[in-house]
Amino acid sequence: MDELLLRTENALETIQVRLRMSTENLQRAILDYSEDGRQAVSNFVNNNSTIDAVKGASETAYRALIRSLQKLKEIAVQLSNPEPIFEQLRILLRDEICQNNIFYVCVGLGFGVAGGFVIGMWYAKPKLAAPVMKSIACIYFNEPDNLTLCHTSIPTFIESTDILIRVRAVSIQRLDLRISNGYGRNFRRMIQSYNNTDKTELPLVIGRACAGVVEGVGRGIKSSLEIGDEVWLASPWYESGLASEIVVAPESRVGRKPFMIAYEAAASLPYSGCVALHALEASGMNEISSAGKRIFIQNACSPVGCVITQLTRKWGAYVTASCHVRSMPVIRALGADDVISIDYDDEATPAEQHILFKELSIRKEYDLIYFTTETDYDKEFIRSFLTPDGLIIDTVEPNLKTDRSILSQFFYSIYVKLKLISAKLTNTRPTWDGPHLCHLALDRLANYVNEGVLQTVVDQVHPPQDAENAIEHVSSQRSIGSSIVSFR
Repeated sequence: MDELLLRTENALETIQVRLRMSTENLQRAILDYSEDGRQAVSNFVNNNSTIDAVKGASETAYRALIRSLQKLKEIAVQLSNPEPIFEQLRILLRDEICQNNIFYVCVGLGFGVAGGFVIGMWYAKPKLAAPVMKSIACIYFNEPDNLTLCHTSIPTFIESTDILIRVRAVSIQRLDLRISNGYGRNFRRMIQSYNNTDKTELPLVIGRACAGVVEGVGRGIKSSLEIGDEVWLASPWYESGLASEIVVAPESRVGRKPFMIAYEAAASLPYSGCVALHALEASGMNEISSAGKRIFIQNACSPVGCVITQLTRKWGAYVTASCHVRSMPVIRALGADDVISIDYDDEATPAEQHILFKELSIRKEYDLIYFTTETDYDKEFIRSFLTPDGLIIDTVEPNLKTDRSILSQFFYSIYVKLKLISAKLTNTRPTWDGPHLCHLALDRLANYVNEGVLQTVVDQVHPPQDAENAIEHVSSQRSIGSSIVSFR
């Protein structure tokens, strides 16, 4: 027990010695660091150059602040006393050059502020969407189901002689299907590029003829057409079509609608009627010369064939017409003396062509043969059915060289440019190849209708949303007359 106590005392003494030594070392270190700090402060205080630099910088900043305050005080005093300013202005305005310069500066500032305000207001105003309308248009070329009902921009007046028309009905032609497959595409591009129009190529509205009501007239029109008049019109292949709710057309292509018929019936005649009249004039057929002539009309149930059949028969010609079996009653009702019926589906086969040629071979020769739809018939062989002075008249729009040959596109581009320049110099609207579509021909057709000489032939009437079926039907061999789309 005594030994344990002894060891405990020794351990405590050892701990006390070590604590005392640690305390002495800590005090010695504190004294050393304190001495170093006092020495650094003493050196800084004793260093006169550093103190002088600090004092100099402080004095410089203080003097600068005082000078700034004095300047501000002087400016405030001057502003409170405007007489010196007025005196300087009087001295300045004594010089006439200075007066002019100040005037121009003020005017420039005024225009600049006003222009900036107007531009700012123009950018700040909300952008209104362009008004649109329903149209039957081609949305891309050379593709199936590329004709559909869509929205296009409402047209605006281009010339002072334009007329705005609310369309009630439009006729769909086989030509519209060809246009949707690229017919005349390059030629239209040339016309638009030389006219510097911002009109896009697609969607391209179809429809060659329509009937409607006048809703606006240009200031420069010379006709007697007024707002509210019922009219009909036609559009050539190289321009946008008429299958829209609203169209704008030059007055030269607008005529009064026959009062005896409705819009749907009227829409069937303008384009096909003008084509038929053009073909009859080209062959020398009229009210006097047609008497006693023998003519053959291929596919007389087409829109053009229906018009030629009626007019030539009324003028005294002997008419032989070919048509689908379904169309026989209609063609006979239109006045055909002789009907060759062929039972074909979509296209004439060689066997059906043989039947037609066989039927023609047992008949007397013809003075004129009219082709009204595209066909693969051997036209050179058909000449054997003509008299020595007989003619073949093709009313189908010919294939364009600009759609196939790059070299033809180059030469036609020069031709288009020269013709557009000539039209601008003579202040006229240029016309291109195709039937003569004008109000004179439309007035002539209207007289025929009102007098009962010409009847309209409408096969089907479709709503706009059913346009695809209308196009499909008019392209088939079973169609009779025109297919109409009604916008009423």
